[in-house]
Amino acid sequence: MSNKPNLLRTAAEARLVRAPSSKAQEQSAETLLHELQVHQVELEMQNDQLRASQLALEESRDRYAALYEFAPVGYLTLSRAGQITAINLTGCTLLGRERGKLLQHRFDFFVSPPDRDRWHIFFSCSLKQTGQLGVELALQRGDDGTFFAHLDCLNSKADGHAQEFQIALTDISAMRLNQQLLESEERLRLATDTARDAIIMLEAEGGTITAWNPAAETIFGYSRDEVLGMPLHDLLTPPRFRAMAQKGMVHFVTCGEGAAVNKTLELPALHKDGTEFFIELSLSSMQIDGQWFATGIVRDISARKQMAQALSQSLLQNQQQLETMRSNLEDTVKAISTIVEMRDPYTAGHQARVAALAVAIARQMGLPEEQVHGIHLAGVVHDLGKIQIPAEILSKPGKLNAIESSFIQTHAQAGYDILSGIKFPWPIAQMVLQHHERLDGSGYPQKLKGDAILLEARILAVSDVVEAISSHRPYRAALGVDAALAEIARGSGVQFDASVVDACIKVVNGNGMKLPE
Repeated sequence: MSNKPNLLRTAAEARLVRAPSSKAQEQSAETLLHELQVHQVELEMQNDQLRASQLALEESRDRYAALYEFAPVGYLTLSRAGQITAINLTGCTLLGRERGKLLQHRFDFFVSPPDRDRWHIFFSCSLKQTGQLGVELALQRGDDGTFFAHLDCLNSKADGHAQEFQIALTDISAMRLNQQLLESEERLRLATDTARDAIIMLEAEGGTITAWNPAAETIFGYSRDEVLGMPLHDLLTPPRFRAMAQKGMVHFVTCGEGAAVNKTLELPALHKDGTEFFIELSLSSMQIDGQWFATGIVRDISARKQMAQALSQSLLQNQQQLETMRSNLEDTVKAISTIVEMRDPYTAGHQARVAALAVAIARQMGLPEEQVHGIHLAGVVHDLGKIQIPAEILSKPGKLNAIESSFIQTHAQAGYDILSGIKFPWPIAQMVLQHHERLDGSGYPQKLKGDAILLEARILAVSDVVEAISSHRPYRAALGVDAALAEIARGSGVQFDASVVDACIKVVNGNGMKLPE
């Protein structure tokens, strides 16, 4: 048993001794009174101690309440049903709501929708376990959007009490942001270090290099340690351009602008070994803490320059060759025509006859002689594309099947592809491409209609049909001139240009032009 009562009695007796006493203390009544007075003093001292203890307890409770309410983390208590039964002020602040609007509400209401399923699974599993568990979730902060939180959870159940779920809620948004920034910086570093182009940063005030990636080491020959803090122009700019570069830097320091900023330029640069080579420079500016910096993306274009020079020389040679070819243009066209007809003996002379009839029609229509000349050349090579058609199809004695017919129809496009690269004074390639087009769009290969078809091609179309029908073919005998003229007359204004048909009939019937039977 505690000796506190004895101590209190001793103290009470001492206090009573110090108090004035009556001379009648020898009497028994006075002794009893003395005992009562001692006991009274003893009770008063006990009351003083109790009041002091109660005051200390209240102060401790207030300190605990303050620590709980204003802790740096939110504290919540959830029921087994997931309802908030207790929450401190920090928790209310984190969730952006008053305590009264949080209590008895389900906690999952404050979990961001994308994370609710994860919370339900976590909470369900946690109810079946004991000990501390943790999870990270996106929570809704009132009407201010969401924040990321780490939840330290403790499932506890005291004897005779309902199961409770204690949560310590920590806002980790800033930590996540810092982590994302670190990850972003790491990705940027990796991108810079693995880039094939040189990435160089320059401090405008002193013109010194502040960043230098591995590709810059490869392109210029300097290591990173050799160039950091060194004036860029002294190392990389050829001497004859340094004064101009320094002048530009003086302007750049003041405003972050310059003749090369936000542009891509081709410039000569210096290698560590002193040799000059061409680079492609894309320059941008940025301001950091009030100071301007320049970032340059540099690519070595020496090989590209060499290729461009070689290409230029090649183009010059090609131009000279083209001039030579143009001087022998008509002989070359005739030779090509002969090659095609050698592969197709049944249509030997077809191109020449079509060309001759087309020239006569063009003159009948009053076209300029220069235009007539172009029509003649196109007629001579209008079936050039048949050079890619197998000879057995061209000379097949029977009727062509659908696949063979489709293959034959490719010759117009093939002829165009061959001729389009030659710079004729006339649209020869287009005439060849369009000579099987029809006014109503039933032709090929582009199914052009009306005026979309060149007049020259419309003339070749009529000439080609008339010559083909009137001549012998592997799969039939010649049908004659009358049948040919009747065919174009039926298509006049529908498939064939009416003015061209009229001119053709006049050429054959009126002018007495002879066609092969």
